[in-house]
Amino acid sequence: MKASIAFALYVAAAFLVPAVLAWPLHAGLAAMGMTFPFERLVFRLMELCALVGLWPLLAVLGRRGAAAWGFGAPRFWRSLLFGLAAGAAMMAAPVAVLVAAGVRVPDPAVAIGLDTVARWAPLMLAAALAVALVEEVWFRGALFTVLRNAGSVAAAGATSLLYALVHFIRPDSQIPPGSERWRSGLEAVAGSFDRLGSIAIWDSFLALCIAGAFLAWRRIETGGVAECIGIHAGWVIVISVAKQVTVLDPGAAGALLVGGYDGVIGLLVAMWLVAVMLSWRAVAKRRARPPNAPRPSARRAAESAVRRGRLHAEDRLDRTE
Repeated sequence: MKASIAFALYVAAAFLVPAVLAWPLHAGLAAMGMTFPFERLVFRLMELCALVGLWPLLAVLGRRGAAAWGFGAPRFWRSLLFGLAAGAAMMAAPVAVLVAAGVRVPDPAVAIGLDTVARWAPLMLAAALAVALVEEVWFRGALFTVLRNAGSVAAAGATSLLYALVHFIRPDSQIPPGSERWRSGLEAVAGSFDRLGSIAIWDSFLALCIAGAFLAWRRIETGGVAECIGIHAGWVIVISVAKQVTVLDPGAAGALLVGGYDGVIGLLVAMWLVAVMLSWRAVAKRRARPPNAPRPSARRAAESAVRRGRLHAEDRLDRTE
């Protein structure tokens, strides 16, 4: 009960504090000659409050230390590097299918050379790791720890839903410059939910939910966020490269495989991540089975044979009597 109340207050503060602070802060910046789009300011304040609010949220629940943020597992760097390679390979497969199917076509305006790769690679890697670090510590780290009181499955489901929702919560209402007033922050925050009412986002939303579930599963299996950060960063790198060197062809026969969020994730990525997760789980279970242990099918067959033998013995006993 305490965790539920604390989480509800955290979510409320993440929206209400920016709504209240946006107008006086915007006015103060304008007085100092610093122009800043009002909606962008509101969005950055929402992000800041959501991240900073994690500290008091965890403190109220008595969760302190690195483990509360998802850093308790050993071999951090090894897990991160493995996740980075796995995530890049994982996302490269559906992107290759989209290119082969003509859904995304090479951008003729982009010339790719060694100098371009050398210039892009470090920046792209750094940006991907930064995004992955923030989001994984936020969702699979602190929020997962808070919600785990209800069970790991519930925490995985809740954080996956929140992860998908956050990608579509953004102040889109255009407030004309100079017309900002005390309630403009409230209006901007209220308008940040407008995208959620559009049916056009359902495929991207589904893909993001499944991506969040995949990462939550790896958080449970590994006990930390290191591998999650790596996988997330690998996804971001491949998607960023795909968006840089290819363009979406909306008229392609397979255009329904991608959503409108970024032109890459959608139904194809959703189905692929489910297939990867099921395959990964099956391989992990097979490796965890003792070498001499019979396979489930063989064990069931042996048990069935024993039952049949008992029935035959009972039948022979009945006939002799």
